[in-house]
Amino acid sequence: MLFTYRFCLILFGCLIGNFFYVSNAQQLNRIGKGLTFIENKGQWNKDVLYKAGKTGHQIYFEKDGWKILEIDADSKHLHPHNDFHNGDTIKGHVLKLRFTNTSSNVRLHPDQIEPYYHNYFTGKDSSTWATNVKIYKLLKYESIYKGIDLLVHSKGSDLQHDFYIQPHANPSAISFEILGNEGLKINTKGELEISSSLGTVKQLAPYAFQRNAKGKLKQVKVSYVLNTDGTISFSVGKYNHDEILIIDPTLIFCTYTGSTDDNWGTSATYDNNGNLYAAGIVIGNGYPTTVGAFQTLYGGGTGLNSATWNPYFGDISISKFNSTGTALVYSSFLGGSNNDYPNSLIVTPNNELIVFGRSYSADYPTTPGCYDNTHAGNADIVITKFNAAGSGLIGSTYVGGSLNDGVNFSDNENILGSLKRNYGDDARGEVNLAPDGSIFVASCTYSSDFPTSAACFQSVFGGGLEDGVLLKLNSNLSALIFSTYIGGAANDACYSLDIDQNNNSVYVTGGTESANFPTTAGVIHPTYMGAIDGFLLRMNSTGSSLLASTF
Repeated sequence: MLFTYRFCLILFGCLIGNFFYVSNAQQLNRIGKGLTFIENKGQWNKDVLYKAGKTGHQIYFEKDGWKILEIDADSKHLHPHNDFHNGDTIKGHVLKLRFTNTSSNVRLHPDQIEPYYHNYFTGKDSSTWATNVKIYKLLKYESIYKGIDLLVHSKGSDLQHDFYIQPHANPSAISFEILGNEGLKINTKGELEISSSLGTVKQLAPYAFQRNAKGKLKQVKVSYVLNTDGTISFSVGKYNHDEILIIDPTLIFCTYTGSTDDNWGTSATYDNNGNLYAAGIVIGNGYPTTVGAFQTLYGGGTGLNSATWNPYFGDISISKFNSTGTALVYSSFLGGSNNDYPNSLIVTPNNELIVFGRSYSADYPTTPGCYDNTHAGNADIVITKFNAAGSGLIGSTYVGGSLNDGVNFSDNENILGSLKRNYGDDARGEVNLAPDGSIFVASCTYSSDFPTSAACFQSVFGGGLEDGVLLKLNSNLSALIFSTYIGGAANDACYSLDIDQNNNSVYVTGGTESANFPTTAGVIHPTYMGAIDGFLLRMNSTGSSLLASTF
């Protein structure tokens, strides 16, 4: 279904300032506090007893189950640079998990009250205002079935509901349906997949266990059953009917960074242990950092830059999550007193995070002995390498000329066209690693004085507003091994790269408007096809010659 958005435009834009990751195969949990349950004192529809969640993903608890409201996070209207207009629509979907054939004396009550409260002053009608609204960590559906209680809580941001089946109660009495679904399926992992207009929501395969008088835990076989009438129940294996049985399915949603200031994700990567690294930008000190991290205080930034109308800037935010998403390993700001932006991440085999981005800050953190510790002007490319603990820098350097470097076509979000067509396209480019630990970057530049190396493939700016660039630095960022322009007479930009692990040659791809972009004989498309072409090229390991290149 579609939800029409008409009012409170500024408020909505602020509330969606946390970015999130959707988990497909594993749980990703919100760092810090999990979901909390807010009582309804008249601020919402009378059928709602409690509410949990954030803007874009909300859960409304009623006597017979709960409704889940999802807003399309990919809608263009959820990006802050897009204007809202009266009558604009954004896509959303409502699902309701409703328990069927419940007992007549079921009662929903909260537990574990939080030490703070909310106030709601919505609209001019004071009868709908609510003050001292209590917030809880746990909800309990008492006697939802005869001899069965249901506890609702969170595991991080994931909604978990545990059935407590008293001795000699019947677990087969439990039954629920998913209203509003566009398809139900039990996959090969035993998970319940719920299709909607926005995609698929999963409930993990159920887990059942008992704990005897000595505290020893014993797992009990359990699985979902999809019944012919569309309801879902549980099939439970052999267990001790004289002891309590617990069944605890978990619903997978997403995780927030926990930032109280506007925070937008731009890149992510992983290491060999399955840990997740996320980078974004944050405007303010509200990003959650960890003790001992490299930079725990906000460096600065203009936020909404009146000169370039760019609302995405501030500091770079860096967070490392463990492989299950249940803990924050480290979290840090990265940046100077002006605007900084991360384009791409990669992690070394030693779990050292490398960040490639751009910086407008003359005081961006660099390291002693780095290739270039001086900001050349406007936006410079920056490359930063963290130690494995996230507590310090192995190397950090500028690379740039006097005009914009690392900015694809324009950093002005009001201007689209040429090689910038969509949200985030100004942040194209990539960092990658050679087998010897040296660091490659593919990007672009406006600067005719961008540093190039001796005997490079192209030492002179080709023309137009921007050229692509390819550069290679040593592992601690103290030396530029090679740097070359890549471009013709019009606009060109490098977007991505990969490395031939056998001989260190480099594959680079990007976009071009140059009819004379350098190509080689015998390739699939040696001549320009018009408008904006993609290109794919292979450069030798020293950056001195093209091995192959095609439109």
